[in-house]
Amino acid sequence: MNLSEFAEQSQQHDIASGTDKTMMALLANDQSSFWNAYRARELSKWIQSGEYQSCLESARTYERRLLKAQEFLQASKGE
Repeated sequence: MNLSEFAEQSQQHDIASGTDKTMMALLANDQSSFWNAYRARELSKWIQSGEYQSCLESARTYERRLLKAQEFLQASKGE
């Protein structure tokens, strides 16, 4: 698989996003890479919007809080 061609294909689907998605799906039914390119385009949009980074930061914050809570519980058991 050529990643640059795959990325280009996903951007081409972005150009066509103004068309009826049902019709696009029917037209692309025989193209095995269509859905992969569509998913790549959506992931790219998600990353570029900053939402992906926000999710990562939220997960890190949650993990830090969870570790602090576990440390607190372990310390309180030792008393």
